[in-house]
Amino acid sequence: MRSRRPSGGGVTHRSSRPVAVIPLVAIAIVLRAAAQETVTAAPVVVTATRLPQVLTDVPAAVSVVGPEDVRGARRTVGLEESLNQVPGVFAQNSDNFAQDARIQIRGFGTRTAFGIREIKVLLDGLPETLPDGETELDEIDLGAIDHIEVLRGAGSSLYGNAAGGVIQLFTPSDSGTPWAGTRMTGGEFGLFKSEVAGGGSNGALHSYVHASYLQLGGFRDHSAVQRGDFLARLRYEWTPDTDATVMLTGVETPYAQDPGGLTRAQADANPQQARDLNQQLRADESVEQGRVAVVGRRRADWGELSAYGYALYRDFDNRLPITPAAGDGIVAFHRVSPGGGARYLLDRPLFGLPQRFTLGVDLQHQDDNRRRFAN
Repeated sequence: MRSRRPSGGGVTHRSSRPVAVIPLVAIAIVLRAAAQETVTAAPVVVTATRLPQVLTDVPAAVSVVGPEDVRGARRTVGLEESLNQVPGVFAQNSDNFAQDARIQIRGFGTRTAFGIREIKVLLDGLPETLPDGETELDEIDLGAIDHIEVLRGAGSSLYGNAAGGVIQLFTPSDSGTPWAGTRMTGGEFGLFKSEVAGGGSNGALHSYVHASYLQLGGFRDHSAVQRGDFLARLRYEWTPDTDATVMLTGVETPYAQDPGGLTRAQADANPQQARDLNQQLRADESVEQGRVAVVGRRRADWGELSAYGYALYRDFDNRLPITPAAGDGIVAFHRVSPGGGARYLLDRPLFGLPQRFTLGVDLQHQDDNRRRFAN
């Protein structure tokens, strides 16, 4: 090792290169230790294709919206809050609860004047879409939803005609430890929402309950809403391979006011005003709906068999901004809609080759007793 004596003193300074090796060795040791740590994420299993499959193995356009993106720091008032982040999905909501949100998936549903059509919506595998193709969202509270699966494209034809896309909503899975919680949300324009939820397991019995109350004054005049939702799920396991689930859902909306549309000049003058005729004729709607469903499943060496049945009742009153001279502006109906289905799944090798075979049927019926009156 060479040394150099400076002109100002008698101290010899040696080269610092051997010292610099120490931090490099320490960094190499840390990197090697980090490389030896293996982090394995749990696989994401989806059922939008009628078969439980790992998301990375599904030969279709499927997106999953997780719990944090459904409920985390959100109002949980409209489905568009969660779906606007999904590619190929376009959701509009002007907070007009008398007409619901408008949702399109890859163009399907674009021509719908209001509500949702051409798209199948399911809650825990039970159809929310009616036999006539229309979907009502007032029974669904995002506060009770754990995650959402969205299926886009031709694969959605598995759910029947006019299914340009499928939206599946799932409530939280069974929890072994009993729990209970509450959540309250407030904001501008009279927004107030309160929720209570709880669940847990006791032996073979598993339960989940969620109830909410929503009140919103609205940005515009005559756009207030008041709504209460309820969901309860009870599952009993006779054996690890046999279980049955009972689900109850209900919604009551005493009023959901409709402010109507404005011209460009009216919106520029006062965007918060309501259409005169809508206020004069008290355009709004009120809803009462309840549904009870039973789902059973049995797994054995010969395959898996599942079946479901449900009955829905809906009481609906709607005041439209139509004068008596133009026609009947009040629509009221009582709806009864039962349905059911069954599915068989065989998931085992055939002639030494892995395969999955499924066969099923879905049935729905709708009976509306409609009346119209002059407003």
